[in-house]
Amino acid sequence: MKISSLSLAGQSTFLTQAYATFTYKYYMHGSNIGFFRWYWSSGTGTYSGTLTQLTGLADGTSASEVSGEKQTNGNQSWKNGSIDLIANGIKGTGRMVLLYAKSNNQGFRGDAAFQRMKMTVNSVTTDLSPPSSSFTGWKGQSSGAFGISPSTDMEPEWENGNLSFNTVNTTIYSNGPWSYRTAAVPSGCSQTGPCQEDGNDGSFYVFCETSNNATANMFASFRFAFLTTTNTFTI
Repeated sequence: MKISSLSLAGQSTFLTQAYATFTYKYYMHGSNIGFFRWYWSSGTGTYSGTLTQLTGLADGTSASEVSGEKQTNGNQSWKNGSIDLIANGIKGTGRMVLLYAKSNNQGFRGDAAFQRMKMTVNSVTTDLSPPSSSFTGWKGQSSGAFGISPSTDMEPEWENGNLSFNTVNTTIYSNGPWSYRTAAVPSGCSQTGPCQEDGNDGSFYVFCETSNNATANMFASFRFAFLTTTNTFTI
């Protein structure tokens, strides 16, 4: 939180400048990796609300979308991402929403993973990285859906409240495409996903399972799935 002083009629008045950042780490290993975007969903709607696509730093580069393979094997370092919500013009109440969409290739090598998520609003930090398998801070789309364009096929599904969500946990395949994991992804990390969580400390990451499973429904091309914070934040 930044504080500045302003002199009025010989008196000093302290003004508080709003501060809101979201930080995370990501892993994009696999030939069928697609792209991800972070959004702010305004209001208190559970799985609906107007989406604002957010621009931030991804591996030190300004980006509003991260696409393609970023790690060439499962044993490389996780990459850093950060978003300044104030710089994006965000204010009011809402929640963080992640959209992950597969590339135009069919295949299982698309297990994008995310870890070390934190939201800091002024001096209050909320740790959104799952500390255990029972963490209820995230809800994931209950099944992957088909859509070619974010603006016409994906974003409207969220904004119109057409999607259903489950609380993310470690039960692979029976809870939709999103799951918590520590160590390697279920299909093995030689061709997709990370071999271990960031820091190799037993903590959990959240990932999108893209194997050929009817419940996950993310194997085919142009499949997408949203992930959202359970709670809202006020900026």
